[in-house]
Amino acid sequence: MQVASEPPKNNKFLALIFLFIASDIMCDNYIIGAFNHSPPLIELLLLFIMLSLQIIISPIQAGTSDLYGRRKSLLFSILFSLLSLVFVFLFDMKLFSFIPMLILINISKGIFGNTIPISWAAVGDLSGKNLRLSFAFATAAYATGYIGLVFFNKYLPNSIATFILIILFSATLFMCFFYFFDLKDIKTKELHYLNPKFCPYIVREISLIIADLKDKAYQNLFTAYILWEISIYVILILYADFMNNNSAFIEVLMMIGFLLGVSTFSFSGHISDSKMIRIGYVICVASLLPYFFFVFLFQNINIVLAGCYFFHAIGNALLSPTIFCLVGRGKADHEKGKIYGLVESADTIAFLIAIIFIMFYKYLQLQIIYLVSVSLITALISWIPYRRFEKLRGINPSVPY
Repeated sequence: MQVASEPPKNNKFLALIFLFIASDIMCDNYIIGAFNHSPPLIELLLLFIMLSLQIIISPIQAGTSDLYGRRKSLLFSILFSLLSLVFVFLFDMKLFSFIPMLILINISKGIFGNTIPISWAAVGDLSGKNLRLSFAFATAAYATGYIGLVFFNKYLPNSIATFILIILFSATLFMCFFYFFDLKDIKTKELHYLNPKFCPYIVREISLIIADLKDKAYQNLFTAYILWEISIYVILILYADFMNNNSAFIEVLMMIGFLLGVSTFSFSGHISDSKMIRIGYVICVASLLPYFFFVFLFQNINIVLAGCYFFHAIGNALLSPTIFCLVGRGKADHEKGKIYGLVESADTIAFLIAIIFIMFYKYLQLQIIYLVSVSLITALISWIPYRRFEKLRGINPSVPY
């Protein structure tokens, strides 16, 4: 088979990015599910190490994709994600003990398998008025990945589900190798060979990442994003990774709401990013208020919870793609890997904080209203850092941009 020699059209390009992200979401959460079989302290240790590695490494790995091209970087990260699933499969089959699994999974997935930030950077390379719609389509992969996890957890044993994921990742690697090309890969094919010394590039990437972290506007935007993600993660992760399958309808309904939210971007191109953030914020906050009024009136609390978080997911779906547009604005073409790596690190920080809240919730055997309160409070206070971001960037909400 001949390897393609020209960049794909946007639809084909985004379909491949969708596949990469959805597969990676399933991989991350399935590894977390494998950790659930360990004692609580060991489980927390495994989660903390893997997620901490992703927080630190994501900007660096995504930043190197600015230099070496998205395709080569994606092939590398997908390959190591595939290896992490192989290690989980061997562990499930009792062929690996705790220490080797800890080392191999965390090295392969936490250090080398950061596919999602490179995927965001690839989308950020696109230009034109439909960039926000492109990000919306790509974020829909999150919902698809979580819905796939519901099916796997409900109907398949762990070993079979892991084996199917290995096949899926093998197919993803094949698709990336033969069909994924972007403009960066074609214009700079020889860039990889300009300097054989890798370490100076890493040092340069780290210095540029630190410079972005020192930017007060970015600091506030990342803080707001972390709070938005904690708000939805404390319930989504609870039902995706820590609850039995009888409550799966809550997770599915949330993901349907998310898909409905991102679908609105197909006809909302005339709305500015700033106004879209406000709409998403209001929906996120308002969607949770009814829970505190109706929680005492309904015997089946799951119905109230599912209804509230269906709309909460719609609001979150408006926020996420818009954030990706905001962080990439002003960055040079094909120099966006580092900033999208930082966005993914912020998302992983939110993921880790949400898991810590959930573990306390389960350990103390609290009522679900405590997690909903965390969700509401984080959504409410997120407006403070976001508004600071707008002031620092001189953004006027009444002016389209």
